[in-house]
Amino acid sequence: MTRLYQYARIGDIDGVEREAQRLEQQDSRYAEFSQQILDWASEFNDRAILELITPVITRTQGR
Repeated sequence: MTRLYQYARIGDIDGVEREAQRLEQQDSRYAEFSQQILDWASEFNDRAILELITPVITRTQGR
């Protein structure tokens, strides 16, 4: 998830797509989440991706 966040932060849409696909392959429970990320990535909407991911990153890093 951290890599996905980092790619979105720097606007690396290819990286976002690769990481979203990797997450889904790693755990099918990420399928819906990954599909949303891929939809936004196809629209180059890194802002929406960050809005979705930032709370998750914040919780997991204990900030």
